[in-house]
Amino acid sequence: MARIRTIKPEFWKNEDMSKVSEPGRLLAIALLNYADDEGYFNANEKLILAECFPLTEPSVNVHGMLTELSSIGYIRLGEASDGKRYGHIIKFLSHQKVSHAKASDIKELDILWEDSVKLHGSLTEASPLNRIEGNRIEKNIYIPESPTKLQDTAKKKIKIPIEEIIDDLNKRNGNNYSYMGNYAMRYISKQKKKGATLEQFIEVNRKMTKKWLHTVYESGLKPKKLYDPKDFENFLNEPEPEGQEKGITYTDLAAYRKAVSQHEPGAKLHPALEKKLKEAGESV
Repeated sequence: MARIRTIKPEFWKNEDMSKVSEPGRLLAIALLNYADDEGYFNANEKLILAECFPLTEPSVNVHGMLTELSSIGYIRLGEASDGKRYGHIIKFLSHQKVSHAKASDIKELDILWEDSVKLHGSLTEASPLNRIEGNRIEKNIYIPESPTKLQDTAKKKIKIPIEEIIDDLNKRNGNNYSYMGNYAMRYISKQKKKGATLEQFIEVNRKMTKKWLHTVYESGLKPKKLYDPKDFENFLNEPEPEGQEKGITYTDLAAYRKAVSQHEPGAKLHPALEKKLKEAGESV
């Protein structure tokens, strides 16, 4: 969603920004509207093109413009554990005063930021570059160099596949939670920063599903509950469930209701427990 932002007069006299192509400078302004209230944005190039250049085709492609802006330190780019690309306007909060700012969901993600890219060459007509698009060859188009590869140590950084964690949970309990859900992305990323591994998430899925499935606690088998920073470690250290959950199951509730009614005719269970029984189709 586009947002109202301010442009300071210093922007037009910034020496670093003067090195960027004209379309790149236009994108620098457009990103202020495109970014969230803390300066973070989805760096999918197709989305940026649609949001920032909806009616025109810029002479420099989006990838090139992002590289230019990254090279002068205006933005940084990176990839999150969900495999998606994100960006951040580095000095956004120093220049923008946002009323009723909304906290950034992207900021909470585990993002591996790339080093800034140094561009080479100039924008003069003396060194024209060509770009091939389909069957067209466009001349005198400035195409910055591709981003440098991440350092070897950064490449080895372990990433937790959020989609795999949520798919595992869905297969175990028959639900259809999305790995793009707010709580799934936020909580899994937070646990990753604390050192949690893929195996630990799978272990929590397995233990708690075995313990809670087909019980009154079944509603807790969701990302919001299982991966909550307040509970995750407790769930991970839960003792191994013996067979099916030892606690109260739907069948146990039905038997209990029958025993209560026999002892005290007309007695009823708590409405919440009765609702659970009806949903499960239990009858006595």
